[in-house]
Amino acid sequence: MAASRLTSKNSGLVLPSMNKNYSSRLALIWLLLLSTFNTSAAERTWATYVNERFGYSLSYPPALKAGRQATDGAGIEFLTADQKFTVTTGAGFLRIADPTENEDQWWQDELVSYNSTRTEITHREKRHSWYAIGGNLTNGYAFYKKAFFQGNNFAMFEITYPMAETLKYKAWVPLIEKGFRPFLPGKQYDRPTWKGASTAPATNSGTR
Repeated sequence: MAASRLTSKNSGLVLPSMNKNYSSRLALIWLLLLSTFNTSAAERTWATYVNERFGYSLSYPPALKAGRQATDGAGIEFLTADQKFTVTTGAGFLRIADPTENEDQWWQDELVSYNSTRTEITHREKRHSWYAIGGNLTNGYAFYKKAFFQGNNFAMFEITYPMAETLKYKAWVPLIEKGFRPFLPGKQYDRPTWKGASTAPATNSGTR
């Protein structure tokens, strides 16, 4: 059976009519393209924080303002005006007090720590040079933490926001994660190479 045809009055073109499935697919494609465009436009308006001591950067939406900064230059906190959504960054050294300290040990310690507070962990992922943990805290807040490791150094960020306002903030989380750069190129940053004994300061920096 021949397909029905539609004629454009303005152009004189004769086009086949679209069935419902094709129309739905086309609408979905347009929505995805529009979403990508909006995301890219939003990211272009975001600000960037660069940590001058450890050499990592964080992209964050303009609605977040700088809050507390670590006195040793390890990191900073960004938060909304109502302080409900926060992003905290941190960095520092491994193997200071314990020469065998490594990312696997941190990973296990994190899991034990969250389980001991009866935190609901909904996401956990461990790779060679990083790990990520997300879930729901007992105070009604959701959290997402990601830590990166390179040699004797670590860099991390942690996001928290009310679970009741997930729809309001959830779009920020993957963009903040995408825009975090843990180890920027450059010899000026504080990244000592561990050769059995650390020459770094005697205290760890950053949030664990």
